[in-house]
Amino acid sequence: MYMCIHFRWWAPDNADVLVHFDSWDDLKYLVKNTDWEHQRTRIRKHMAKHTAYTLDRWRQLLGVEKNESWDEVGR
Repeated sequence: MYMCIHFRWWAPDNADVLVHFDSWDDLKYLVKNTDWEHQRTRIRKHMAKHTAYTLDRWRQLLGVEKNESWDEVGR
């Protein structure tokens, strides 16, 4: 896990959606035995939450109301 901090895409918030392995044998096992459709679903849900959070932060920063269209910003 120590090496994970050196990867640019790794962040603690993403830890639950990453498939972690401890060795090449462990990775080989996980590749064959992971339910990848379930994993994709988990990642999609995680990314939808992340996107909503990020857009909300931008709305706050720009003073945009949630019901206001992004096209209306700056008019």
